[in-house]
Amino acid sequence: ERMRLLLLQRWHQISRQTVFRLYSDICQHRLSVWHREIDRRQQTEPFHETESIELTFSDGTRVEGLSGRTTPMQAARDCSLLGTDKAVIALVDNILWDLNKPLKHSCQLKLLSLTDSILSRKVFWHSSAHILGWAMEQLFSSHGNVELCDGPALEDGGFYYDVYISGNTISEHELEHLTRTANDIITASHPFEQLPLTKTVAQDMFKHNRFKLNFISDIPDGVEVTAYKCGDFIDLCKGPHIPHTGLIKALEMHTVAGVEASVEKRKLLLQRVYGMSTASRNEMTQWKRSRSEAQKRDHRLIGRSQQLYMTHLDSPGSVFLLPHGMRIINSLRDLLQHHYRSFGYQEVEPTVL
Repeated sequence: ERMRLLLLQRWHQISRQTVFRLYSDICQHRLSVWHREIDRRQQTEPFHETESIELTFSDGTRVEGLSGRTTPMQAARDCSLLGTDKAVIALVDNILWDLNKPLKHSCQLKLLSLTDSILSRKVFWHSSAHILGWAMEQLFSSHGNVELCDGPALEDGGFYYDVYISGNTISEHELEHLTRTANDIITASHPFEQLPLTKTVAQDMFKHNRFKLNFISDIPDGVEVTAYKCGDFIDLCKGPHIPHTGLIKALEMHTVAGVEASVEKRKLLLQRVYGMSTASRNEMTQWKRSRSEAQKRDHRLIGRSQQLYMTHLDSPGSVFLLPHGMRIINSLRDLLQHHYRSFGYQEVEPTVL
């Protein structure tokens, strides 16, 4: 029995090493396609002469630039625009634009900080989702094949990323490891770099990820596909993104849930990891305090603690009112019936099946 356990332990160790090498090969493949595409563009794309363009900031300041070279951040620094150090994204003719992406023509330009708009905050949180994706690939590649799905920003704040890990699940205690790994990434201040791709190149770059291939197949022919690189991590994404990970000062992964997704006519169980990021540690402390207070007011917890209702596994989705809950319901019914009578209404009731 001891020998069997030792052999089983060794088999798991070898299996994990094999899977990790597979992840390293996948990561290296994406990087090689990235660099190969950059080299191809430099060798085959025609040289475009730069033209002088005029950039007009929202305060009326005008600055001259060069098409294909001048970026929103460079233009802001050239005219010593106030608040440049707090900017996370640009608005170019009311279109969100990377701060370090060259401008193509004369335009109206505005730099946005996190406090200026929900648009800038959503870009901030979406960039944080990429960091979560990178952390999940690093941590869970030894558990099985890691396939990232989708990682958007949330309307109410924060972000999530869906991931498939060869049928495995992510436990609550593993969120702490994810948080530590993600915070290591942000301290390195990795820049976000964009690269336009053809559909064919994108399919080659992400050929090991069924979900990304699905997204690519939904893009109409002739429409440009874009990918973003952050450190050694490359993800399919329209963008835009913040200039670098160092703008994020605190990251917290707080919840994990299971979601279903269909791919190749199969339904797979994905793990959805939720997170929050802030531009200062003080903001993260305030967010944690607010979240803790909100959890105390959660009607699901209050209802159970006050014995108002219960649920049962034999009838999922059904809520059974307990005596304390029935007292509240009956009191509300009595109040409604009193008002019905005082206004001269008569009651009717259909058959309840």
